[in-house]
Amino acid sequence: MESGKPFHENNPYYRLEMGKLDQAIGNAESALDHFTYAAENEIDLSKPVSKKESNSLKSEALRSIGEIHLQNNDPQKAESYFDQAIEAMPHNSQAILDSAKLAFESGDAMHCRTRLHQMAELPDDIRPPRDVIANALPSKEWRNLLTKEIPGK
Repeated sequence: MESGKPFHENNPYYRLEMGKLDQAIGNAESALDHFTYAAENEIDLSKPVSKKESNSLKSEALRSIGEIHLQNNDPQKAESYFDQAIEAMPHNSQAILDSAKLAFESGDAMHCRTRLHQMAELPDDIRPPRDVIANALPSKEWRNLLTKEIPGK
């Protein structure tokens, strides 16, 4: 985070960080509140903010909301938020991976392959290392699928 930005309840950066803290200590309801605020409110600062930076913040908040819904056993809602996160920032590798894992675990092979192809197309400096992707799920079938869908990357 850039130093000097005001931290208060109307600042989406502040709310995103507070959501992360609440999520880490198990306060999901408050975390959802903060993440929702960060996702739905534009950054309003004295200096102009790039659209990419604004989309990145929104995407991170949306992915975090999806993660909480997944922890609360609501995979459909989680996938909806992962989709929104990817739409806001197509290079959100964590949202792509979360969506691929969810599709794999729910038996949606086509959607899982689509997400793995998206992952393969990410620039090398953004895509997580292959071993991180391979170890995202403790399943031999997951690793076999990964080998087929992202060969040699």
